[in-house]
Amino acid sequence: MQGTVQTDERGPKIIAESIEFLPEARITHTESIKIKLESDKISRKRLESLKQIFYRYHGECPLLLTMHFAGQGEVDIEILKDLTVRPCREFSREAEEILGYKALAFRKKTLTSNKRQRWGQAKGAQ
Repeated sequence: MQGTVQTDERGPKIIAESIEFLPEARITHTESIKIKLESDKISRKRLESLKQIFYRYHGECPLLLTMHFAGQGEVDIEILKDLTVRPCREFSREAEEILGYKALAFRKKTLTSNKRQRWGQAKGAQ
């Protein structure tokens, strides 16, 4: 739900501007997904399985891959720009099941207000 908070004598309340179901909100409001690959837990077989999930859940959300080396730092892995996914619960569950640990981080898009100006409240209105 997106909205504005208004406070009156009874306390704060949210005035809804838009409401989305969670599956649609994940798609609408996710800018990218970062997958952290732990170097000591990754294998060629796991990478191949992960690749199959990328294709099965193809969508419009960009993927970012980072290889983490314990105590030594991280390296970003450049992937094809058209390798994008649909940010859904099933994708997350399957990817983390293959990797065996919590590996996904979602970056949200900056929210924009759909708030409409009310009659007489437009800039310059007197």
